[in-house]
This record gives sequence, C-alpha cells and structure tokens, in this order.
Amino acid sequence: MATTIFPLKDLVQNVVGNEINVVLILPPGADAHTFDPPPSLLRSLEGATVIYRIGHGIDRWADTLASAVDVSPLTVDKNIVIRASAEHEEETEETEEEEEHGPTDPHYWLTVPNAKKIATTVTEDLSKRFPDRAVIFQTNLERYLIQLDQTDEQIRTILSSVSNRHLVTFHDAWYYFADAYGLTIAGTFEPTAGREPTPHYLGTLIETVQKAGVRTVYYEPQMDVTGFEGFSRDQKLNLVILDDIGGVPGRNSYIELMLSNAKTISQNP
Repeated sequence: MATTIFPLKDLVQNVVGNEINVVLILPPGADAHTFDPPPSLLRSLEGATVIYRIGHGIDRWADTLASAVDVSPLTVDKNIVIRASAEHEEETEETEEEEEHGPTDPHYWLTVPNAKKIATTVTEDLSKRFPDRAVIFQTNLERYLIQLDQTDEQIRTILSSVSNRHLVTFHDAWYYFADAYGLTIAGTFEPTAGREPTPHYLGTLIETVQKAGVRTVYYEPQMDVTGFEGFSRDQKLNLVILDDIGGVPGRNSYIELMLSNAKTISQNP
C-alpha cells in the first residue's frame, strides 16, 4: 500500500505495525502543491493494493499514479468536517481548475482529533482488505488512539500560555490547527498557494500585522518564500518554520510534528 504525504504515512504505519510495508510517495522536503512524480516512482507502487490520499486538491497527482498501477485511491476524510478554503479580500478571475486546492481546505490532518478519525478510517478499510489481520489492526489502533489523546492534551497545555493568539502564515495551511487549539489566523502572505500577493493585498496584511501586534510570521520549509523573507525583513518580523508535512529529524512522526509546531508557536510570541 502507499500514502501520499508523510503525516498520513505515519498514521497508517501505526495501524499496520510491521504487518505491511507502507510506501511514501511525496519525498520529505518536496512541495505537495508542485510535486511531479517521476516515472521511476511507479516501480515502488507495484503490487500496492491501495493509495491513501488526503484529497481536496493537495495530492491530485495520486490519481495519475493510481491509474498507472491500476489501484483505486482512497480519500481518508470520512467523518471529518471539511472547511471551505479561506476567503481572501481580493477577487480574481482565476478559475477553480487553476487554483491549487479548489473550494475546500485540504489541511485537515493538522489536528489530532482529525488524525484519530483518519487512523480509524484506515483501520476499517484495512480490516476489509485483510480480514485475517483485522484484530491486529484494531489492537494497534486502540493503542495509538491513546497516544494521540495524550498528544492532544500536551498540545493544549503547551499552547495555553500563548498570550498573542494571532498567527500570520505564508499560506492558508493552518486554519484547522488554529480552530482546534484556540488560535486565530490573522492573515496569510499568499492569498492562494503559488500566487504572489498584490501591493494592495500586502498593504492590508501590514495593517493586520500591526493591529494584531504580531512579531513572528511562519512559513513551511518546503516552499519558496523569497518574497515572504523580504516582507518579514521590511516589517522587522521574525521568520520561523511551522511544518505541515514533517518526515525530517525532530519531526519524524506525526506526534513529533504536531508537538514541534505547538512548541514553536509557544516559543515565538
């Protein structure tokens, strides 16, 4: 089986344990929005029974891969409330097909309660595909759900002392996280992923930053943030990583990733 992004891969791995090999499609450090799977990747997907995906536009390249290896992709959003994409102040003539995500926000894995739902969905699906291992999957799930509950409590404790609860981010990846943990996304630098902000938009964002008293802005490590660096420098803001994908040292599990982000926010008021 295969998964599109690292957080999903780790959730699946915790369910299957050592029973099944889980292939990760998106390499650590790559940008899911611009990823172009190389032909050589198809070899690693040979024999896969399913490709688990996030869906909602962020990993639409999984459809092409699934078709090439004759596997049905499965979106893991069952029982998750999917929010609409963030509305931006400027209207554009960009069509939905030209947008990176479309009308919905795909970053739903960035809350622990949603991660629990993803793991449960995967367990249900795997138990149907491999009924002889269903008990193992369920046992692994129950153990992992306890760990996720503990992680959720840790995140809430870490963030409880944050005084300025307004965040300014590079793009609109963090609304689920903010909603779940009592934070507010005051603004984003890119109104749509991959599209440069206009001078009018930047002027409004500067006003937002000043009004919110923000001293730190956040960016994802896999993205080109050249313009954001200039913006943060001009406004005398600290530029700090919030990682939505992980798979690197210090963020090499879903739990590590989520705790790292919470600690980053708490340490950068």
